[in-house]
Amino acid sequence: MSNDIKLKFTGVENTDPKFNQSVVDEEFEIIKSYQLTIDRADSRSFTESVDDKTLIQLTTEDGLEWIGYGDDLPEILGITETLRSGEPIQISDYLLYQDRDRNIFKKIKNTVIDFIKPRAVDEAAKVTVHKIAKRIDTTIAKDEGMYRVDRNGAIGNVKTKIGDTSRLLLFIHGTVSNFDMGFSGMDGVEYSEIYDHYNGQVYAYIHHTLTKSPIENVSDLLNEIDKNVSIDIISHSRGGIVADVLARCDYRNEIIGFTEEEMDIIKKEMDGLELSDLLIDKEKSEVDHMKSINRKAPKRKITVNKIVRVACPASGTILLSTRIDHFLNSLLYLIGLHIGGKWNFFYDQFKSFLLHMVAAKADVEVLPGLWSMVPDSAFQKINNNDFKLSGELISITGDSNLSSNVIHSLKVILTNLFYWESNDFVVHTASMNKGLALRKKNQFIPVPDDEIDHFKYFSKKDNLEIIAAALLDSVALSLQSSETRSRGVVLDLFDMGNLTPKEPLGDKPIVVLLPGIMGSNIYHLNDKIWLDFSEIMKGGISNYLDSDDNISSQSAIAKYYEGLAEHLSQANMDVAVFPYDWRNSLSKAAIQFNAKMNEWLAHGQSISIIAHSMGGLVVRQWMHDFELSWKNFMSKDKSRFIMLGTPWQGSHLIVEVLLGHSSRVKQLSTLDLKNNRRELLEVFN
Repeated sequence: MSNDIKLKFTGVENTDPKFNQSVVDEEFEIIKSYQLTIDRADSRSFTESVDDKTLIQLTTEDGLEWIGYGDDLPEILGITETLRSGEPIQISDYLLYQDRDRNIFKKIKNTVIDFIKPRAVDEAAKVTVHKIAKRIDTTIAKDEGMYRVDRNGAIGNVKTKIGDTSRLLLFIHGTVSNFDMGFSGMDGVEYSEIYDHYNGQVYAYIHHTLTKSPIENVSDLLNEIDKNVSIDIISHSRGGIVADVLARCDYRNEIIGFTEEEMDIIKKEMDGLELSDLLIDKEKSEVDHMKSINRKAPKRKITVNKIVRVACPASGTILLSTRIDHFLNSLLYLIGLHIGGKWNFFYDQFKSFLLHMVAAKADVEVLPGLWSMVPDSAFQKINNNDFKLSGELISITGDSNLSSNVIHSLKVILTNLFYWESNDFVVHTASMNKGLALRKKNQFIPVPDDEIDHFKYFSKKDNLEIIAAALLDSVALSLQSSETRSRGVVLDLFDMGNLTPKEPLGDKPIVVLLPGIMGSNIYHLNDKIWLDFSEIMKGGISNYLDSDDNISSQSAIAKYYEGLAEHLSQANMDVAVFPYDWRNSLSKAAIQFNAKMNEWLAHGQSISIIAHSMGGLVVRQWMHDFELSWKNFMSKDKSRFIMLGTPWQGSHLIVEVLLGHSSRVKQLSTLDLKNNRRELLEVFN
């Protein structure tokens, strides 16, 4: 049975043989190409069937080329209608978006749709992907190492080694970038002030960002500096993660380098990914590089005084959380927008890389440099823990507002793909001031520019003034303090309080409150495991919750239910909370619920049940298994059963939890220092 997808659109077929030249990779060919238009006299309707080997390239009027598969198009175009089996996907000749300020809809034209196929099936596709990534790394960072930056903001051609100096400034570039691409705007008055402040001791570290991890980058960097060097850093994008790893090498830290526990976390994940056959040119593992840093750093006795981190994916980026092709398509557009246009050699090379990644359906794990930016990766787990650093951090954050005056197709597509969190098209803003938070000083400042994107931070004078002031402390800035609680993560999600059951006195109407799934706190003896941050961090979920020994549910999560309980109490009602172990079967919860209901019914008062989510299913099971108790409940005057969001036909959220795609499971994996996501899934399953 065919799994082909049908695409229906109106346009004109492109029969010019030259159109195939736009593929830029000899292993792919455009088999058909159409101009999407309804305005030409020769326009007609087309229906094309595409299989799972056919790639689609959609081009928009502002130059975006988005490469994916046919079944990606509904999401990309924001098509929400449910299609019947075999029904074609209707491809419009425009992207529709809403102008929030004037509450009207506007259009961006889709101009061309291309159908692309590989010329030959490559059985070693992922290895090929890695080779192409290596080619990109060596193209933009041909000779890794340390280089001097002159007074004009130009990088030298000859590598150097940093010797003994009182204090220096180090530029660290970001993903698929180098000094010129990342810091091209640093050549004006602001840079002159910086250059003079450091007496000309300004350097740039050039390194590979796809095929090497930040850990390996720093292991290499330590070879480029002598002892007793004092360093300040300006970083862009992923370069901030490299800077944070280097900050671990500060001789003033309580711990220099990495702990054994952190190395175990990385090793466990690398062993689980089984990447050895994919990264065949890797002679050393990530743990080897961590050990190398631990050997080198104490000998160097470096000081990392201040880091000004610009647009850093310090807790990863959500664009890499599900689909690497979304991230790469975004980068491709921004490269074309800012780095020499679509017709430069590097744009073609990166597009070739994207084609191979999509065709191979390759996962981000094959590229260590990108894997470090996945929010729930092992690297992000150790990059967001309670490791204490001695230096200062100022994070520069940005948010491209969809309602700004400049609207382009990438904004619309990312919104259609549900990347609704504030972002600069590569990194979500909330990530930019995360990372290792326990520092001498930890502050951040947002760039007040609605039209910012990931490559614009150093190209506008206003932004440069902010960056320079943050580095030099030359003017007062409206700095905000970053989160510095344990582990450097926002813990509000895991500090939700306890709504403990109180027995009704029987002198007023009773309201029984049942929480939803994961809404009841779970205890081992009298120690709360769920939700208790300190226990989660120590691996309490797997230590205790994979069995039923001495496990009970003693309270509901106050953050979700306390407000409702207080409102009902103020309305002269007795609130009886029924927490339950949501890991167990509904039948088991119904037995426990029946025992409590019989106690409450004995008071002779009217009883109302308010059940949230899974709590409604517990009540339904009780109705089925204990019919007499249900009838007794219904016989009471003014008794009510109120359901809030009960999933009568199931919930896709549960499937996401069981498969490990749920945001909650990913957050827990990041917090839990002992267990990775796979091990947590064994508990939840």
